[in-house]
Amino acid sequence: AIEWHTKAQEHGIIGSRIQLARLYSRQHEPKESQKWYLIAADDGDAEAQFILYEQYKKTVSDKTLAIADKWLKSAAENGFPPAEYVYGEQLFKKNKTTEAKIWLLKAKEHGSTAADAVLGTIYFKDKQYRDAYPLLDSADTATAKYQLGKMFEHGLGIKANNYSAYVLYKEAYRLGLKDAKKDMARVDKLKTEREKAHYEAAKRREGDKQKELVERCVEKITNRNIRTAGETVYLHGLIELPLENADGFLLNTEDGRKFFVLGADRADAKQFQHVDITAKSTGKSLTVSGDNDSKVTIFQLSFQKNCQR
Repeated sequence: AIEWHTKAQEHGIIGSRIQLARLYSRQHEPKESQKWYLIAADDGDAEAQFILYEQYKKTVSDKTLAIADKWLKSAAENGFPPAEYVYGEQLFKKNKTTEAKIWLLKAKEHGSTAADAVLGTIYFKDKQYRDAYPLLDSADTATAKYQLGKMFEHGLGIKANNYSAYVLYKEAYRLGLKDAKKDMARVDKLKTEREKAHYEAAKRREGDKQKELVERCVEKITNRNIRTAGETVYLHGLIELPLENADGFLLNTEDGRKFFVLGADRADAKQFQHVDITAKSTGKSLTVSGDNDSKVTIFQLSFQKNCQR
C-alpha cells in the first residue's frame, strides 16, 4: 500500500499524501508519518491540518501549542467541520461569543452535531430560549440537560413542567453534573401526575414522529442497494460504519462539501459522525488500505435531503 500511494502522489493524487501519513503511523514510523501529514497540510488538506493540531496540542510547550492553534485555525478556515467546532468552542471559552457563534454555526451547517450543545448554551445565556431549546434538546451533554431542566422548571420559552425538569436534572446528574442532585430533590417534591402524563404523551408523539420519518425516508442502507446506481437509501447513525462489515462511504453534498470519515481511535469521533439523511447511490466504489493493511471498500453517494426533525 505504501508503494502504491507513493506512486499515486507522485502522479498528482493528492489524497495519497494523508494515506501515506496514516500508513507510516501504523508501522510505528512517526517521523515519516509526520513528514507526510505536514506535506498534506501545507498543501491545504484540512483533515491533515486538524490531525496535526491534535498531535501538537498534547504537548505542554508554549511553542508547540501555538503551532497547534495555527493548524486548528487553518483546518477551520478550510472548512473541516470538526475543526470549525473545536475552534468555535475555544473562542467561546475565551468569552469571544460573537466569533464563537460564527464558527459554531458553520460547524453545525457542515454536519457537526457537537456544535448544538455550545450554541444552545450561548442562546440560553443570552435568554434566547426559543432558539436554545431545539439545540439543547438535540445535545447529549450534562450541561445541555441541566439547562433544559431549568427551562422546564421555570417555563423559559416553553410550558413549565416539573416532571420534565426532574427527568432532565436526573439525566444531567447521570452524565456527571453532580450539582444537579439538589435540583432533582427540589423538583421531585413539586412534580405532579398530570405533568408526568403530559411528559409521557410528548414522548409518544416524538416516537411516532421518528417512526414516520424512517418510513418517509425510504429504506436503510444495505450491501445490495449501496452497490446499485440510482438507489435512494436512508442513512441514520454514524457515517463511519454504515454497513455491518464496517465498509465506509464518501458522501458528496449539495454544495460540493463532503462528510469526513474519522478514525475510530479518535475519542471525539461520534460527535461528528451522526447523519440522518437520504442519499442516492452512484454504484461507484474504491478499495483502500485500512488498519493493518486490510482492505476497506469506500462507496460513493450523493446527498438528497435531511431527514432530521
